[in-house]
Amino acid sequence: MTVSLARQLIRKVLWLSLMGLVGLGGVVTLSLMLTFQQVQQRLEQASLTAANDFDDVFLKLESDLLATSTSLASNGDISKLLSQMRSRNRYLMQAQLLNHSGDLFVSSSRSKRQPINIPFVVQSRLKRNIDQIYISPANLDDNALSVELATGFTDELGLSQGILAIQVDLTELENQAIQQQVGKTGYVYILDEAQQVVATNQLHRLGKTLPEQKFSLSFLNLSIRQGLNQKLVLSIDQSLQRVPWSAVVEQPVTEAIQPAVLPIALTIIVLFVSFRVIVDILCFSQRDIVTPLQNLHQGVEEFKAGHIPQLTPANPGNELGQLTNAFQNMVIQLKKAFEELESRVKERTSQLEITNQALQQEVAKHQATTQSLLKSEIQFRQTFQLAPIGMALISVDETFLMVNQSLCELLDLPEKKLLLKTWSDFIEPGDLEIVRALIQDLSDSQQTSKQCEVRCQSQTRGPLFVVLNLVLINDFGTEKKPSHLIAQIVDVTDRKKAEEQLAYEALHDHLTGLANRCFLIEVIDRALRRLRRYPDYVFAVLFLDLDRFKMVNDSLGHNIGDELLIQFAQRLRHHLREEDTIARLGGDEFAVLLDNIGDRQEVITIVERILSALVPLFEVGTHQVSVGASIGIAFCSPHYASAKDVLRDADIAMYQMKKSRAGEYAIFHEGMYDQTLQRLELESQIRQALEQQEFFLNYQPIVDLKTQTISGFEALVRWQKSDGTVISPGQFIPVAEESGLIVELGSWVMEQACRDLQYWRSQNSEFQSIEVSVNLARDQLQHPDFLQRIDQILSTFQVADSLKLELTESMLMESHSVTFLHQLKRRGIKLSIDDFGTGYSSLRYLQNFPVDTLKIDRSFVMKMKKTKSDMEVVRAIISLAHTFGLDVVAEGVETTDQMHHLSILGCQFGQGFLFSKPLNAKQVKNQFINSLIS
Repeated sequence: MTVSLARQLIRKVLWLSLMGLVGLGGVVTLSLMLTFQQVQQRLEQASLTAANDFDDVFLKLESDLLATSTSLASNGDISKLLSQMRSRNRYLMQAQLLNHSGDLFVSSSRSKRQPINIPFVVQSRLKRNIDQIYISPANLDDNALSVELATGFTDELGLSQGILAIQVDLTELENQAIQQQVGKTGYVYILDEAQQVVATNQLHRLGKTLPEQKFSLSFLNLSIRQGLNQKLVLSIDQSLQRVPWSAVVEQPVTEAIQPAVLPIALTIIVLFVSFRVIVDILCFSQRDIVTPLQNLHQGVEEFKAGHIPQLTPANPGNELGQLTNAFQNMVIQLKKAFEELESRVKERTSQLEITNQALQQEVAKHQATTQSLLKSEIQFRQTFQLAPIGMALISVDETFLMVNQSLCELLDLPEKKLLLKTWSDFIEPGDLEIVRALIQDLSDSQQTSKQCEVRCQSQTRGPLFVVLNLVLINDFGTEKKPSHLIAQIVDVTDRKKAEEQLAYEALHDHLTGLANRCFLIEVIDRALRRLRRYPDYVFAVLFLDLDRFKMVNDSLGHNIGDELLIQFAQRLRHHLREEDTIARLGGDEFAVLLDNIGDRQEVITIVERILSALVPLFEVGTHQVSVGASIGIAFCSPHYASAKDVLRDADIAMYQMKKSRAGEYAIFHEGMYDQTLQRLELESQIRQALEQQEFFLNYQPIVDLKTQTISGFEALVRWQKSDGTVISPGQFIPVAEESGLIVELGSWVMEQACRDLQYWRSQNSEFQSIEVSVNLARDQLQHPDFLQRIDQILSTFQVADSLKLELTESMLMESHSVTFLHQLKRRGIKLSIDDFGTGYSSLRYLQNFPVDTLKIDRSFVMKMKKTKSDMEVVRAIISLAHTFGLDVVAEGVETTDQMHHLSILGCQFGQGFLFSKPLNAKQVKNQFINSLIS
């Protein structure tokens, strides 16, 4: 009853206090709402004013920009127009005219010659939409903030000529547009689309980014955020009309709510006093009445649940304190009685548990022993009978006592017949003694098992290779004599055959069956060791490379190429001795070790016999194929340290012969090694020249013989080293082709030629009709990324309509199809056949391949007045080109007489020193802009 009355009193006090607090809270809320409404009106007015000021300025700048771009079409003094525009607007840092590539034409500032950066996408858009205005994002540089505006301009005919761009100083602009002060510490900012401060009367905050996180007041058009001064501010945004920016006005919260501070302070004081009174009342009731009764009630409940409570009276002097002490004493007496009884029960229980554990351990030990014996016997029998390998129990007299199914299947005998035999009936006699010696070793040593590999006979499979593992079992009598053996027999016949096959394949070529490089090196090393022991011993190594094999392989297919290699290997075997070693090193490369030869003349005789054997055609499938071989010879010498050195020198000799005249042989000498080192050095220098940009282009004009005007240029690569040394193309181009560097060099030539052509076009519109011819190498056409690289270059420079690629007749014949060349034509590229008449001239590819031009080789032009046959060749080429609708270019025109005869024969174009020597890009621009050739 006492607890219930105390709680009712507390509830009434709390209710009255809560009603008072709600009233005071309403007063505070009303005061804050009135204050926020006043702040909103002030901030809205300030942000609208700032936004209108900036919009007016940008409207004037756009109008002036469009007016100036219109005046450019009719006014010739461009610099004056730009200067006038800058003087009218003191915000302008500079005004510039740019072409559509972003290059600078005219600038109003003499000190700043760097073109204003206009993105390429924007340049393309302004070219199509002349009246459109582009406004860039704000740029902060050295505490100076600027923005670029740009529009296109045209000539009098309305054709787009370029871009008019201006740079506006936002720092100067903000000094006029933002001069407002919001309260004592409020500020106005102009933000771009990235929330970056681009204008403010606080210059040290330019370029800073306003925090994105903010809390919007739903009942007002206000937001609360962290300002740039790291304080909470009230802010409001106003979007600009001319640019995607916004005007932001902020005022610290502490300053904004200053009028409401006094009412709020009074409310807090009243709230604190009321709270203090309520706390005092609650503490009194809780300490003297409610808490003692609750503790006593809790102690009774704990005692009912079987626990011993610990009660301490809050005030021992009153009635509740005395009642608590009496209850606690009763609990203590009961606790002592319970503890004594519990101690006796635990002691007796412990004794019973010890006795029970001992009995359980004895029973478990007996059961484990029994189960272990049964399990061991079952496991042995199952393991023996179900083992995937052959197993047998054998007596000391070699008789089978027990065999499993796997052994019966291995020896191909049923179990009953096998138990009547001994293992001497199956093991090869030569291996039987090995097994008996193994058993004797087991008996004499402490080892329990031994293993060996033996041969045995199966009834149907014949000889088998098996691994025999023997385990010796002793009697457990007094002398512990051996009683029997357990044999494990594993069939390894397939593994042995596989090992032999792997050993063979590791040393032989799988296609031809010849020895491979590893086998050959081992044989040559053995010959070198023999040479060191016997100085009179002589051997030689031949290195063979098939001529024209790549053409056969690419044109007829890899299957035909493989069959050709097989037949070539057969012919080698037929014309060489048994003691000679023939090896295929890879691809179409072979090597031969001529062992124990008499003298050098014998080697030459064998080589000539090999070359003669290649004269008859090879019948490969339905094709008759003719191939030759280039052969390098390296004779034995004591100075060779390894077989790789001998092969290297034979390879060098073969390479030198193949480079000079294929189909013959060469004997290695030290001079060849020096030439190889020089070639490797030149290859290294080419790589370095590509990295250091030592290559440059010259251009030889191609002249219209009828109008005597320039119609195009041929790009010629030249190399001048950093020390001034000029390297002839005849030296470095063959090395670049052999090393594969021609791909990178050719790609650079094409890119640089397109870059120069684009530059010429930007300087003079007459170059729109000029073509540039670029020579292609075979490796470039065969490179998998060739078309992708072409697309990159054309996309960058946009000159596909003026690019012509020159290919040789052999390149068309060997590797590339009509489809590939049509892919080039679809890109707008023209194709030309270079040095026509010197290669595999054929009417078929003139019909099938989409070529545009034939170029007559200079050898025919130079000799056409000397020999009638050369004159007729030139006449025939020109007539053939006209028949197929192709242009003709004569190379090497050096005299007016040659030019005159070519014109009579109907040749349209000429190229040579008569017209001009090769020129660099600058000379082309300055001297040959649509000029007449005298």
